Amino acid sequence: MGADCKSAGSAFSGSNPLPTTCLSESRSIATLIRIVGVVNSGRTLSVVIPYFNEARFLPVLVERLQVIANDVKCFIFVDDGSTDSSSKIIQEKLENADLSYQIVEKENGGKASAVQAGISKVLTSHVAILDADLELDPLEIPKLWEPIKNGEAEAVYGYREFRAHSSYTFRYSYGNKFLSNFYGVLFNEVISDIMCGYKLVPVEVFTSRVVKSSNFGIELDLTVALWLARVKPIEIAVSYKARGKSEGKVIGVRDALQIALRMIWLRVFKVRQSQRGN
Repeated sequence: MGADCKSAGSAFSGSNPLPTTCLSESRSIATLIRIVGVVNSGRTLSVVIPYFNEARFLPVLVERLQVIANDVKCFIFVDDGSTDSSSKIIQEKLENADLSYQIVEKENGGKASAVQAGISKVLTSHVAILDADLELDPLEIPKLWEPIKNGEAEAVYGYREFRAHSSYTFRYSYGNKFLSNFYGVLFNEVISDIMCGYKLVPVEVFTSRVVKSSNFGIELDLTVALWLARVKPIEIAVSYKARGKSEGKVIGVRDALQIALRMIWLRVFKVRQSQRGN
């Protein structure tokens, strides 16, 4: 039977343990990350899983999550206002699953709002975001978690190697490369696949003022928040199985342009504001 994980977690997670009013944002987040890394020797992981109308994928997803249950303290499922049978299916599957979990239900507001709703329930030192569509394999979470668990890193990013058998389209794969390279030009940092959804980070990163995007831009916001905190993620290759528009894929050219414009805005305005306090 599934178990509730509301009481699981560490003393430093889910809330800000330090007063930050007298610190610049980059210094305060960096301090929080160092404290979690040094004091919280028992690092723990939660996985936030936002979903919208993913009924066809949820049964397989729950099966795979049970395989990695020993590495994850809590699975937090966030139903972003699904209109299909997702809510019923997830309830049925989790009742018979050997997982510690919570279910959060909310009105539809996009990926970023669903992620933030899940983050508000996190009680562990670190968090991973996992889309429910199985484009990224949940079975690879343990290899991403290993460097953090062993104290070798504070953040780990997955990156995809786009190939003929795994890419969605040529434009999609090169759009991802463009965004990663454009970020590198603006921030002078190498991130191989900035839009990859596999990011394992300290939960405190979500308190950053730059983590404000309403949808897919949250991938950029998290990266900029780490950049401000002077934390470089370790990158690990992950498998990728692209789905098409008929299967629910929604990100497109307009989203990419919005993210590129947000990169410029963050670099010119927000980053300068944060750096003035150093």
